[in-house]
Amino acid sequence: MKTLIFIFFLSFPCILWGQQPNRIKGSLIDSCHNPVKGASIVLMNRADSSQITWMVCKENIFELEYKDTGKPLLLHVSAIGYAGKHIKIDPTHLNLGEIVMMPWALNIDEVTISVKKPIVHNVERGRDQYTIPEWMGLQAYNLSSLLSLIPGLILNNENIEIAGIGKPIYILNGTNPRMGELENLNPRDIEKVTIARMPSSKFGPNAVGIIYIETKKQWHDYTRIRLKNQFKYTNVTNNQSSLFFSYKKNKLSHYLGYSFDYDPEKYDLRYGYETNIPEEDIHYSMFTSTDMYEKGKNHNLTYSTKYQINANSFVDLLYYFSMKNILADNLAHTDFFDEDQPDLSSHTLTDMKYKLHLANIRYDNTFDGKDRLTFSISCMLVDDKRDEALKEEALQTESTRMAYNQAYKNKDVGLSLDYTHTFEGLDIETGVSYGKLWTQSDMNYYTENNSQKSTSRTENTTAYLNIDHAIGKFHYQIGLRGEYEYRHAENDSYKKNHSFYFLPSAGMSYRVNDDLNFMLYYRRITTQPTERQLNTNVSYMNSYLYFTGNPLLKPTVSHTFMTRWAFPCHLSLTCNYSYDKNSIFQLTVNDKDDPNILVDTYENLKKSQELNLTLAWDRTFRFYYLNLNASYSQSFAKVPFVNQEVKYSKPAYSFYAMHSITLYEDIKLNILGSYTTTREYATTYSKESYSASVQLQMLLLKKRLNVLIAGNSLLNAGNIYQETRYKHTLMINKSNFHRCGITIGITYNFNNYIDEEKRKESEIIKRAL
Repeated sequence: MKTLIFIFFLSFPCILWGQQPNRIKGSLIDSCHNPVKGASIVLMNRADSSQITWMVCKENIFELEYKDTGKPLLLHVSAIGYAGKHIKIDPTHLNLGEIVMMPWALNIDEVTISVKKPIVHNVERGRDQYTIPEWMGLQAYNLSSLLSLIPGLILNNENIEIAGIGKPIYILNGTNPRMGELENLNPRDIEKVTIARMPSSKFGPNAVGIIYIETKKQWHDYTRIRLKNQFKYTNVTNNQSSLFFSYKKNKLSHYLGYSFDYDPEKYDLRYGYETNIPEEDIHYSMFTSTDMYEKGKNHNLTYSTKYQINANSFVDLLYYFSMKNILADNLAHTDFFDEDQPDLSSHTLTDMKYKLHLANIRYDNTFDGKDRLTFSISCMLVDDKRDEALKEEALQTESTRMAYNQAYKNKDVGLSLDYTHTFEGLDIETGVSYGKLWTQSDMNYYTENNSQKSTSRTENTTAYLNIDHAIGKFHYQIGLRGEYEYRHAENDSYKKNHSFYFLPSAGMSYRVNDDLNFMLYYRRITTQPTERQLNTNVSYMNSYLYFTGNPLLKPTVSHTFMTRWAFPCHLSLTCNYSYDKNSIFQLTVNDKDDPNILVDTYENLKKSQELNLTLAWDRTFRFYYLNLNASYSQSFAKVPFVNQEVKYSKPAYSFYAMHSITLYEDIKLNILGSYTTTREYATTYSKESYSASVQLQMLLLKKRLNVLIAGNSLLNAGNIYQETRYKHTLMINKSNFHRCGITIGITYNFNNYIDEEKRKESEIIKRAL
């Protein structure tokens, strides 16, 4: 009994110590060792950022009590005028000592604008990485306006392109963005942008470059509302309105976005056709003038919910709905020359209704910060209906009327599994995907009691393996992608089609430093014709011109070589060469049964080559950013025309310049201009073109309101001019798309954190969070 009492008294202090809460201690100072007072201290779980306890310390010394749960913890320290700090808590070392607080990043960036580079740049594995400062995300009106200020990227008619490469695809936080995600992305949330000019075998044949976007991690619970409205006037007036709502509470976050677009368009289409068939003694010319007016309304709804299982894994669900209604009223007049055909006037009314439903569920898990597994399932339904009524009046003949209905229904189901393994500078990417597409198209001619129906089923299976290895300053990547496709169509042209292709790729890069590096890349691509290009349904423009697909199209095989040299002083040279077999082009040919009727369809060109050289230079001065690009391009192709072969090999030169001027703190003026000389590409000859635009971006109302005032294509070449020669037809295009216009847009951000009771207790913690 005495022994038990003795053991109890010995263990009693330990029991009391185990019941006592842990205490985290420390003191806050700035870089000059001055005390930092009025800071907020928040202790949270490292896995889901849920709060455990918090305090506001009036002095620079703090002591925070908590009960140990055995889970990894994270301490967030913030103070007005200083950047927030996250500290991992070790239960065995709770005395943190002196914590040095740095001035707030926004203030640093404002100084950076005047004396330092606004973007931090480094090169890793042949990729250019740019860390986006906070002021840059705040000033950007949308994603395009932010990316246009990054070296190596250019803005071409509201589309972002990689200089010397082309239009990229995007990767958001390491995964493929679902439908609607990029449009709803807030530039303020972007932390890093990476440009990859050597696509791995993970990406399909249409990927010429990749832009990786990483967003900032959200540690706290929040409720955010973002309003956006954009007014645009060219020769018609359109408007875009959007509302975005996001909410996070502990491990669960929700996002809801809605947008409405009123988008009328008015074009002047002018086409001339000359047909010459010496064997049949046929020669005539036809000129078509069309005044095209479309009034479109588009509703888009996006909802997604995300559950953060732990710090390394999550599961999310997305639903996207889009509904479009387009009413078109087209007036066309056709004149004939050198042919005994009466002139023709036609009036076409089109009512198109389009609905799309998309559901996607995704699971993502990162193991030990090295390996990553992503699994995704998606289902998409498309319902496209179009009613057209074509009324024609010909001189000296009776009027005719044609009415028909087109209906397309698509159902697409897809699965994908991607896995990445990393160890000692070696990344191994592998994955498989499967997709199945059902397509049903119906065309009913009311006036002729005739109907065309077709049903097709397409199955795609893809597997890839990519090895990416960095050895010191040297880096190489080797990839192999296999694509199998099975098509089954119920028509007379083709019924079953099996195809299997290997798409190899290889690249290497050598980095001396961030300003001097080199890369070399090769890729073999096989591209299958699309369902639209193969579909034989007929759509009439008038009695002498109709559109249809070509079921005899062959796949396109391309060999692409790319090299890029980056030099000091922000100078780079990119060279691209491609050799294509059976390239697919949209051309105008004569109908086989009646040469007096023209067919707008698709054809294969046996061989074509293209060479591009791009020289890029950018420089950031005190209040001024300049981005210059000069390109040389030359196409090599032989096209059959009448009884000869026409060679297309005339080189072209193009120039691009962007000037970004900081007028006053949060007011920025951008001036963009481009010019392209006459050029020949494959089957087309184009005359010179030029364009100049101006953008004024302002950040107002305590950095919550973004305003954009832009003059689009204020200087432009007006009507385009293109000549296309193929077989027996010469087509001349003199259309005008009226790109000159004015855009006025505003975006307002409401930022409101959930914990109202704690915010009411302290105004300081409200601002700090």
